[in-house]
Amino acid sequence: MNGINEMVWNFAKELVLHAKDSFKKVSPVVYKERMEICLSCPALNQESKRCEFCGCFMVVKAGWRSSRCADPESPKWHKKEEEKKNDQG
Repeated sequence: MNGINEMVWNFAKELVLHAKDSFKKVSPVVYKERMEICLSCPALNQESKRCEFCGCFMVVKAGWRSSRCADPESPKWHKKEEEKKNDQG
């Protein structure tokens, strides 16, 4: 997992993107899909629910519309989500 400084930096970047997106959240359906993907990902610490790529708590990050999967080689959340942006605000 990333060091504390990197985790704080990654969270700060995500928070800025979330703010720029007016703090919009994904729909419950998209959130559930994202969490199912994360829970099956080997990069997720199952105990803390933190991503080993970015260090974020995925139970929070998965709910933010602006968030993307942090896997640098093979992001797990798909572009189809963009079509589902008829999400709640």
